[in-house]
Amino acid sequence: MLLQLPTMGWGVTLQWVPSHSGIRGNEVADAAAKMGLSEVNITPLPLPLSTAKRIISRKCHSTWDTSLNTALLTTSLGQYRCNSSPQPWMRQQSRVLDVALTRLRLGHTRLTAHLHRLHLSPDPYCPWCRTVPETIEHFLLHCPRFHSHRVVLRSRLLALDVATFDLPTLLAAAGVHPSWQTTVIRLTCAFLRKTDQLSCL
Repeated sequence: MLLQLPTMGWGVTLQWVPSHSGIRGNEVADAAAKMGLSEVNITPLPLPLSTAKRIISRKCHSTWDTSLNTALLTTSLGQYRCNSSPQPWMRQQSRVLDVALTRLRLGHTRLTAHLHRLHLSPDPYCPWCRTVPETIEHFLLHCPRFHSHRVVLRSRLLALDVATFDLPTLLAAAGVHPSWQTTVIRLTCAFLRKTDQLSCL
């Protein structure tokens, strides 16, 4: 436009203005803009479909993340995720493993501590230890019955430079470098297979 105006006989001067307030030309332009907003017959500029999809998707994700974050605070899943972003543990090749991992993350397993809360088991104790409740933490981190499998799991994690050995690390690869997250979940799955406890989860 600046290049075309001189050829049409117009002179163009660019001037820096330190403030818009109190300048007559700006006040006139501002008043005209406000008048334009009051017009009923405003033709909206067409929005490209790709842009509309992107805006709608961003808004939906934002709304969902807000709702999800609030809901997660009241569940055990909250220690494994805080939003709807894709996780390295979304899919496994085995449905049995998918179910087991999901139950462990949700806290709804067939371990006796959970069954006892539902009045489906006479006591909450580990069948092997007999004095300690069979919680998810006990099963994965402490039960001496699976000590040898746990030693193998821990050594393989250390080989990946993963020193933390807790539920968020094993079940969600939390705090693990993205390049190793899938591997950590696979190692947890291998532990579940070797302990032969998938049917108990």
